[in-house]
Amino acid sequence: VDDWIYSEVADTFLFDDAMLDRLRELNPHSAHALVQRLLEANGRGYWDVDDSVLDKLREISRSLEDQLEGVT
Repeated sequence: VDDWIYSEVADTFLFDDAMLDRLRELNPHSAHALVQRLLEANGRGYWDVDDSVLDKLREISRSLEDQLEGVT
């Protein structure tokens, strides 16, 4: 898979605030799994992306984990 495909997934589903809020409300487990898959793709060398993007994904992951665990 080309890098741009991973980037488009992140931009469309996670970096768009309205879409992330919708995913967070309807299926936070799925949203968290999506973030983890993107981080895994980078970790395995499938997606070469700036550290700032990875930091943003990690922050979204932490936020979703807090939501799933009921931490406010």
